Amino acid sequence: MKQLICIATLIIICLSTTTLLAQPTQALAEADKTRIQEKADSLLQQHIALQEMVGVSAGVYYQGETIWKGGAGYRDVENQLPATGEMRHRIASIAKPMTAIAIMQLVEQGKIELDVPIQTYLKDYPRKPEGDITVRHLLGHVSGTPFYASKKEGFPSMHFNTLDEAIDLFKDRPLNSKPGTAYLYSTYGYTILGSIIEKVTGEPYADYMKENVWSVAGMPNTHLEIFGQSYPNQSRLYKKISKGKVIADKQTDLSLKYPGGGFLSTVQDLLNFGKAVLDNDLITRESLEQMGQPADVEWKGTPYGLGWYLVKDEVYGRILRHGGQQSGTNTYLSVFLDHDLVVAVLGNTYNASGPVYSLHEHLRDMAVDAEKRFAPIRSAISMSKKELKPFVGKYDFGRGQIMHISEKANLLHSKLGPYPLTPLYAEAKQKFFYRGFDGQLEFVKNDDQEVVKVIFYQQGRPVEGKRLD
Repeated sequence: MKQLICIATLIIICLSTTTLLAQPTQALAEADKTRIQEKADSLLQQHIALQEMVGVSAGVYYQGETIWKGGAGYRDVENQLPATGEMRHRIASIAKPMTAIAIMQLVEQGKIELDVPIQTYLKDYPRKPEGDITVRHLLGHVSGTPFYASKKEGFPSMHFNTLDEAIDLFKDRPLNSKPGTAYLYSTYGYTILGSIIEKVTGEPYADYMKENVWSVAGMPNTHLEIFGQSYPNQSRLYKKISKGKVIADKQTDLSLKYPGGGFLSTVQDLLNFGKAVLDNDLITRESLEQMGQPADVEWKGTPYGLGWYLVKDEVYGRILRHGGQQSGTNTYLSVFLDHDLVVAVLGNTYNASGPVYSLHEHLRDMAVDAEKRFAPIRSAISMSKKELKPFVGKYDFGRGQIMHISEKANLLHSKLGPYPLTPLYAEAKQKFFYRGFDGQLEFVKNDDQEVVKVIFYQQGRPVEGKRLD
């Protein structure tokens, strides 16, 4: 059963935290760079061929240079405009680490203290009976500030002229927990942080970000998305619905959540941001160390520091990362502190978090791991819902290990115990593979063409699971 247990440990992220000082890595030869470029382009095309996204832009910064960036599909399918490496698109919650960097700059300047009540800076923000909220609480999502009260708030159409107007929407709501005692992800906490930046600097939030973060990091194409305005190379918004069909998504107004999810950017700008973090161009190493410390609360998932998810991987070392999802958007950015590596992916399709994360993992692997860099790409084929239906069911690997196979949007998904639902890609009519790690499933039929078991292969080693229904 050790092999099966490894499925779970590979599907999820191994997590812990440590100090955040980068280590040297071996330089890439030109042949390696060429291979990465060719393989990355092929991966993008495969995602588009499988209709997982309408358009995608991605890039890799490694050891002092952008070794590859590219795009595939369409940024505007109605007008047949291709998605390229210059596609400008929503980055969703990747805005949060940028706002957090701005806060830490002001901490370094003595203009903000992390552990004082936020009323020190926002005089009119109501005090809560549950306890005082601090800046540190907001940065780490442990303030108790609630998330969206409804789906309508998550996909907003109302416009707010200022951040203070946006805060008026939720500031009088009760907290979900006593500040500092529990993790609750809340974009509204970052709207508050944006207002604090305005109060202590006397500048509009967008102006401060441009002068002190985006310009310093070399991000000329990063800015707030102003509802109704258009920008060069801007992508339209799409979403994938339950039947696998892709349609136009709603054009939402992001003024409710600018500091936590209201920017447009490009892949190159995101790579430059990651490089600036690695090179301590935006904040000191000591401040980065503070950002890498999670709150002292119970963690049931990935720990969160001050603006970043914190990962310690046995192979890839210490990682700062953040993903994002909103109308028409799925994104991912990771800064690999031990490898001088940054990987960024922008997808212009909502409900595409699985493919975006998978692409990110492949790009990471190719940069750091020579064996994976030159391994052949597994080619996926399309299968209909009718063809996939016979494989849906439960499979018993013994010792209480039950794998559930389901179908969604013309893809099989596996789920083992408490671990995430993970997509499977068909390479033949009965053979499927995972993209995020070296794992494959082969379904076995009897003489009556009924599926009776599944064989899981990891690094070539088979483990059998008997079908239960």
